[in-house]
This record gives sequence, C-alpha cells and structure tokens, in this order.
Amino acid sequence: MGDECRPPFSLSESEYQLLKCVAEALIPSIPSGVGAKEVGSANYVDSRIYGTPLRDEVIEALIEVEGASGELFGRGFCSLEQSQREDVLYTLLRRKSTFKNVFLLRALILEGFYSDYRDPWYQGRTAWDEVGFGGKRIDGVKKDWSFLKIYQECGGR
Repeated sequence: MGDECRPPFSLSESEYQLLKCVAEALIPSIPSGVGAKEVGSANYVDSRIYGTPLRDEVIEALIEVEGASGELFGRGFCSLEQSQREDVLYTLLRRKSTFKNVFLLRALILEGFYSDYRDPWYQGRTAWDEVGFGGKRIDGVKKDWSFLKIYQECGGR
C-alpha cells in the first residue's frame, strides 16, 4: 500500500486518531475480532466526508469530544478507559448544544460498520457476518464503494 492509500484524506492526523478512538468506543472489537477498528469505520468516515460540508461538522464533533473528555476526566479521549469514553459520548449526546454534531459523528461511524463496509485491504469478517444477516447476500458481487476516496485511491489492492 503506497502513501497515496494511507488515510487520513479529510482530517489532520490528530483528528483522525481521535476519530479512530471514538469509533472503537462506539463499536469495540468483540472476541472474534470484529469491531470498528478491524473493518475500518474511521477510514469510511474520513472518506465519506471528503470534500463535503460534513467535514466541518465532524471536526466540530471531534473538538467537542476532546473538550468534554478534558472537562470530565482531565485528559484526552484516547487515553480514557472504555467506560469513561462512553460517559463522554453519552454526556455530549444529552447536551442540546453538542447533540447534533456528535449524533452525526456517531451515525457516520455506525453507517460505516453496519453497511457491510470493509477497508480495501481487510479480508476478515464484517458486521453482517457477525450478526448473521439472513437477508439476500451479495457476497460474490463486487460492492461499489467508488464514491469513497479510500477506494478511489486504494481500491482493488
């Protein structure tokens, strides 16, 4: 994988690292090894917001997460334990002033995980595999993720 395939595409490196921590807090890895980290939910979000107005809202949400983390626990979000991370996110979702942006961030992370997305280089199980999705599957069909920058830059590798 060349440097052109390395996220972040939309965010700064520090914003991207924080996004990964938020994604892992929302969808932690389960013993079988599937979670936001494994399938690349942060990469999905970073690509999804590329060149859109959503980018500013996601950045604002990340600022709110980091601010609340400092306010509640006196340190950065990524250094918190899972239960503390959950407290930060629940607090922000209960505040009228932060609800909109944090809800959007949460929705994008969940969309990335539950849409059966996986990074171009990830070959493991996805959310659909884990929940035993019983609907019509298209496993043998190449999914069209071409609207995501990560697939434009890294697809097919």
